Amino acid sequence: NTLHAVVGQTVALRLENSHSIGHSFDIDELNVHVPVAPGQSTLILFQPTAPGTYTYYCALPGHAEAGMTGTLTVTE
Repeated sequence: NTLHAVVGQTVALRLENSHSIGHSFDIDELNVHVPVAPGQSTLILFQPTAPGTYTYYCALPGHAEAGMTGTLTVTE
């Protein structure tokens, strides 16, 4: 549930969705909003531009509340 990254370096995440419903990977402060289709994998690429601690989550209703969240810590 914890990810680490460095400012300016590309973050590459491959998410596997083995469920029969869609999910998403969202970090509002970094403008990352990526859907992950049911039964598919998705490659997410982004570059954090500022150090900090950011919450990532699944934006589908009830999913974040069910624990689909985590923390991204970005350092310089």
